Amino acid sequence: MFGLIRCNTLAYADDVVLLAPSKVKIVNSQPITCKSFANSCDSNLVVLLVMWVHPRMRSTTNFFLTNLAIADFCVTVFCVYQNLSLYLAQT
Repeated sequence: MFGLIRCNTLAYADDVVLLAPSKVKIVNSQPITCKSFANSCDSNLVVLLVMWVHPRMRSTTNFFLTNLAIADFCVTVFCVYQNLSLYLAQT
């Protein structure tokens, strides 16, 4: 569909390369990582807050969703935050 595209620029591990039929663009992924970290923290904390404040929401399905939110929050704090700090320390 697109064919082969030659690229003479060097892309690093923290860059995202977007390929189009006639253009190659290297995008810095630090803003994407920052927004992802903030969005993940906020959304998971909102889920935990709703489950804690509203006892009516405590069903079996919502219990599993709360466990998923806790696990996702832990991944965000222990994995994404470390990678984010490494990205920001490079600049």
